Amino acid sequence: MSCDPFDPLDWLRRFEAAGGWYVVQDDKVWTGWKAFGDAQEEQAREVWSELVGREDRREMVRAILM
Repeated sequence: MSCDPFDPLDWLRRFEAAGGWYVVQDDKVWTGWKAFGDAQEEQAREVWSELVGREDRREMVRAILM
């Protein structure tokens, strides 16, 4: 795990660049990614993995989107 501080705006930029999308509905944020091909899907999964098990990071991203 990186020691660099987590930047939610940078994370969103990288997630979108990898084909990731999000929808804000009421108090929920739904996310996913487009499957254009193996390499891009893998890139989106890699970016997404930075939030897995990290509720603090998820909340930082959610706060920006809400």
